[in-house]
Amino acid sequence: SSPGLSMLHWTIAVFGEENYLDYWKKLEPNLLSVTNGWSAAYGMFTKGEVPIVLSYVTSPAYHLEYEKTERYRTAVFQDGHYRQIEFAGILKGTKRIKRAREFIDFMLSEKFQNAIPLTNWMFPVIQHQPLPDSFRIAPHPKSTPQLNPARVNQQNSKWLKEWSRTMSQ
Repeated sequence: SSPGLSMLHWTIAVFGEENYLDYWKKLEPNLLSVTNGWSAAYGMFTKGEVPIVLSYVTSPAYHLEYEKTERYRTAVFQDGHYRQIEFAGILKGTKRIKRAREFIDFMLSEKFQNAIPLTNWMFPVIQHQPLPDSFRIAPHPKSTPQLNPARVNQQNSKWLKEWSRTMSQ
């Protein structure tokens, strides 16, 4: 899942390539389940099958908005949170460059950005965009350690293999 991969990247950004597997070795005895994706893990959590789940800092806002409960909370990590960025781009060589630019402009519009919080449950790309009241319980991480995207592209397969090998021991 993208949150799981983001957590792997977070551990590498925070602990370094030399030490990130040590973090996972220490964490592993406390893991009750590793699922194939976020939906399965979050479903187990909301059914009470597991006491904690890796999710988004905005997940509690969803529950407040639709279930009117503040039962769910976000753990704020001292070392920050990895920022998951969803993006759109224009493919090189597209025959519809004008339409593609119009679509990107639309996605950056106030109207579209106002819809993001309650439809995709993430913060809008435009900072200082007004947020729904339910987002008052969604913390804004003070730190977002990141890896160089070129490095991620280059090393991601290796990191995943190392993580998988470590977690299966």
